[in-house]
Amino acid sequence: MIVSKEVEIPFYEGCLSYPGKGVHTKRYEMIEVKTAQVEGSWVFNGVDTGETGKGSWEDDKSKNDRELRTLEAVCVQHEIDHLNGMRIMDRMRDTTIRAEKKIGRNQLVTIKKGDAVKVLKYKKAQNFLNQEWEIQ
Repeated sequence: MIVSKEVEIPFYEGCLSYPGKGVHTKRYEMIEVKTAQVEGSWVFNGVDTGETGKGSWEDDKSKNDRELRTLEAVCVQHEIDHLNGMRIMDRMRDTTIRAEKKIGRNQLVTIKKGDAVKVLKYKKAQNFLNQEWEIQ
């Protein structure tokens, strides 16, 4: 059971149960875990604690120590979710940035003022838009 968590981070993760279907989630860089089988707790975090004990997976020199420790914390959260019947899809976050659609200078636009209607390239319509015409 996770008893404390700190420093919320966005994380893109996958799952062996859903090959090729990674999702953006919200996880925590530091978690503290307790179990009924062991007294005390374990702390998993992305911060270097200065301790020399490392797992064999931490021999990977292609990633820095902080990345590996953060990955470990995320993996523990992921596996605890499985024990609680949650999937990564249940933690999915929408990270889509929706920008306002821009009109290209040569794109045809319909403009209107009162009963008058014109269809022009956007570049040419600029003069009319400055004279209280509106894009339809």
